Amino acid sequence: MATSVQLPLDLIVDILIRLPVRSLARFRCASRSFRSLIDGQDFVNRYVNHSIETNSNLGLSVSVENSKWKRRYYSLSFDQYTFDNCLEIDLPLMKNCKFGFIIGSCNGLLALENSCRNIMLLLNPLTKRHRVLPTFYRDLSRCVPSLEGFGFDVGSGDFKLVKILAFGKPMNYTEVAVFSLRVNSWRRIQDFPYFWVTGRCSVFVNGALHWAAALNQDADRNDIIIAFDLKSEEFYQVPLPPIVGIEGYYIVVEALGGCLCLLCKFDDDDDDRPWDLWVMKEYGVNDSWTNLATLLNVGGGNVKPLVYSRSEDKVLLHAVRRDLCWYDLERHRVRSIVEIDDKVRRCDMCTVCVNTLVSPNAHAGN
Repeated sequence: MATSVQLPLDLIVDILIRLPVRSLARFRCASRSFRSLIDGQDFVNRYVNHSIETNSNLGLSVSVENSKWKRRYYSLSFDQYTFDNCLEIDLPLMKNCKFGFIIGSCNGLLALENSCRNIMLLLNPLTKRHRVLPTFYRDLSRCVPSLEGFGFDVGSGDFKLVKILAFGKPMNYTEVAVFSLRVNSWRRIQDFPYFWVTGRCSVFVNGALHWAAALNQDADRNDIIIAFDLKSEEFYQVPLPPIVGIEGYYIVVEALGGCLCLLCKFDDDDDDRPWDLWVMKEYGVNDSWTNLATLLNVGGGNVKPLVYSRSEDKVLLHAVRRDLCWYDLERHRVRSIVEIDDKVRRCDMCTVCVNTLVSPNAHAGN
């Protein structure tokens, strides 16, 4: 007579976090206990962290501007060196929008904005479930300089979206608003105590949103890194690498492999000058900044690091003039151009999104 074996919960979780998300979807339907486990925030956090650490269960969400100046959004499955299942994110609220963009991604959700219709929404690009956020208290169609960010507050178990608006030329007044998915409302908080010259969207690392900003109102370029802690809802500065901060450097804040990183180059109107890629190996520790590479021959223009290869000897880059390409960190050159669907070539916005079953409605208030 056959006997059933009861596996320890820790072992079950250790097995489940290694499965692709489509397998999780099948297990979720198998029993109530599996559904409760897979939907739980502890499991989601472990699944997301394991996916980032192993570069697995990852996807790319991209925005493409067509010949009619209208945007379309696509999601691609990512399996180490190949991209497949290029699917259009067919949302009527975002379709053919000239001024739509991707604010950011976190734990499998995308934050999107359509300023033409004064709409922001959260979307799971894998399941296509989405939630339209309550109307922002100001008209988004007005051309007001702004910074945005999207992340998850582990302490309260809440997704938060931050919007910083600037008024006046030169900038002399700011407003900061935070949206809480759990409360389902916007609220004003302290004003932004800094300035910024360029940039818009943040990167989410170590429980905080990060932007490049400026200390002085009359600055002609960003020269500091500013973070916003989603738990305390306070701003603070992050130390720069030792060589950066010298007058004349242009900086861009990014994230790579769960670490804060910084792209910098000397701004002398030479568009082909290479970017230096710095990575903060231990968050908040100035001495942990490491010059990972000088990105040669990536074609000039802006560059965005996306993910490491599994062997960590290459970095996937979104280069404006080369689409997606693998950069060899040892040989200091572009290793290969990624073959992708023609529909998403020359995409102008690209972000990594962990494939999960997280629903934008699971944490929402009424």
